[in-house]
Amino acid sequence: MSTQPHSAFAPPPPASAAPARARHPDPLPHDRYRWTPAKAVAFLRDLADHGNVARAARSVGMTRQSAYRLRDRSPVIAEAWPLAIEAGARRAALALSKAEVRRMAAWQREQDAAWFAGELPARPDSTPQQDDAAFHSGDTRPAAR
Repeated sequence: MSTQPHSAFAPPPPASAAPARARHPDPLPHDRYRWTPAKAVAFLRDLADHGNVARAARSVGMTRQSAYRLRDRSPVIAEAWPLAIEAGARRAALALSKAEVRRMAAWQREQDAAWFAGELPARPDSTPQQDDAAFHSGDTRPAAR
């Protein structure tokens, strides 16, 4: 005898039937959250440009951890990885730091200010009068002595 009461109008549910679960659709397209060959190539290019794994992974919409997992499972990526890191390190060594750029810009501003204020000496191969005469005559070549 059944322990659950059932209606006289509906047959009892079969004992083996489980409630049907709806399949949840993928929230993102497949290639948005998985490594594709195009993403791997773009990742390696960015890694060779900057030498930073996290930055290169973010540039293709992936995480740093997933990039390391890709390296562990793909022999091609594992072979290209150190070459890209080395290229990125070489580029980074050649690039000027922000402090160096600021120092150079400040020096250039000082030089420009000194030139506009007239504190820089005249060219040794001409006198100011010769320069003025050449300027007013339209000749832009230095005056010959």
